[in-house]
Amino acid sequence: MSNSHATNITLTHRENDQSRTALRISDGLTLFVRYAETGDNGNPDQFHRLHSLREPVPAVADFVSPVYLLTDEQVAKHDELVSKDDRFNVRDYKSIATKIQSECEGDGRVRYPVFVESDADVPYYEMRAGLKRFIREVLEVDPDDAKWLFSGGSSLHVHLPYYMASEDALRRLRRGTKEYNENATVTVDASNFTKKSLVRLPGAEHHDTGIRKAPISPTSSDEKLQARIGKLVGGGVAPKGEGKISYYAGTPEIVRYSLSDESGVIKDVPTPIIEQRDKPVDTGNVELWKRYNRHPFCPYANAGNQRRSVVVAQVKGMPFCRKTTVNGREEWRTYIPTYIHGAVGCDGEYTVWQENAPVQLSKQDYKKWEYEPGDTIVLLGGNSTSSRILELEDSFEREVVVGALLNDSKWFNEGKDGRQEALNQLRSFGYEVGSAGKNGPRREASTNDQGFQPTDAYRLQQRAEEDDVESLGHYERLDVANRLLRVRGWDGADEWFREQYGERYSQEITHKFLRSVAEQYDDLPSPR
Repeated sequence: MSNSHATNITLTHRENDQSRTALRISDGLTLFVRYAETGDNGNPDQFHRLHSLREPVPAVADFVSPVYLLTDEQVAKHDELVSKDDRFNVRDYKSIATKIQSECEGDGRVRYPVFVESDADVPYYEMRAGLKRFIREVLEVDPDDAKWLFSGGSSLHVHLPYYMASEDALRRLRRGTKEYNENATVTVDASNFTKKSLVRLPGAEHHDTGIRKAPISPTSSDEKLQARIGKLVGGGVAPKGEGKISYYAGTPEIVRYSLSDESGVIKDVPTPIIEQRDKPVDTGNVELWKRYNRHPFCPYANAGNQRRSVVVAQVKGMPFCRKTTVNGREEWRTYIPTYIHGAVGCDGEYTVWQENAPVQLSKQDYKKWEYEPGDTIVLLGGNSTSSRILELEDSFEREVVVGALLNDSKWFNEGKDGRQEALNQLRSFGYEVGSAGKNGPRREASTNDQGFQPTDAYRLQQRAEEDDVESLGHYERLDVANRLLRVRGWDGADEWFREQYGERYSQEITHKFLRSVAEQYDDLPSPR
């Protein structure tokens, strides 16, 4: 039978197995899904058979499962039991459908379509904007490539043309969604990212309202979106006696949309930058990748000399866990994605300067972690693995502390103990550096009242700012440029010289000068 809807799309449903045209992938597996209808209690009631992706969507179906990649042997066994109406004659399983699902899960032959949903208590245009933000930031794909629908209840649904190929990826996305929700106004339902999660089909009635799930535009104006949903709510209850899914144009397309492109090739969700093992080819993503994948800085390593490590870093994301091998044994460890302004290990040998990199957190430090992206922290680590963590008030304090710490670098040494100088500066700002243990308090006194001890390069910088940059000799300007590149990076150093020279500033001359300084040392920030 065929039915057409207002969208002028005609669906043809053939009720026999002659309609099956297997959609295959390169290794010869066949794609199947499991449908469900709405039970009397409002919950999905799954069919006890599977359907090929090329078969019509059953007229009574309201939900669809992930995609299962069946072997020829599984297809033959399934079809045999279904044809004999003997689908429950399966040892240890409720039905042949359940048995095949479990086998596919065990062998990693499941593809999980990416379906995003929110029922946040905000206007629908805000919900749409919030979902777009999640899709861009967490999935790193274009939300306008998706199919957007109103659920018929209080939520918006987004079907993306991608899938996840493993339960591990599914778990990571679920965990990442929960972390995202901690600071989001428009929260996303993380429960959709589970291995047997079902997705309600377009055209299916909402159990509580009777309103059908229907398409909306991802790009319409806020007013048109609200009006569209208002119209659906006002007239979306299905007339009595009208068929279900078979009357909704576009349903087979939405089932297949998340599974294959026009040529029938399954598409994969791009692996997020932060989870890619290899450095991205696209240079624009390298720095983001390094925050999570560069060799991590460990504040607790090599602490046998009883000295403490010092890390000055800006927090760039939420804590994350990663499995690593330590002495031949796999362990889960916690890290913070950061931009490290300067870090010196306990032994004074291992240092990191002006780099995006993760910082390892011990269990004790993770328990007391209370910082958010954008905060600049100083972590004083050591053998106890219970660090003192301070939050700096402003960029002035950061520059002074990092400038003092630079004395422990191999290329900027004024004969002082950099870590001790950094601790002295922190004390002068009113911070309690202690020995270890609890997080330090915010400073209570004004920075300007605390008479810190600046380095020679900082004094030269101050002199240039108060008098004139031309009052510095060539080698003095080199010292200042060296310090600025360490503390502020390439753009910050360039901006400082632009401010000092004003109308006399020449980008060509300044960049040539900064490049001459940067090329003298391996670890200085590279020119743009």
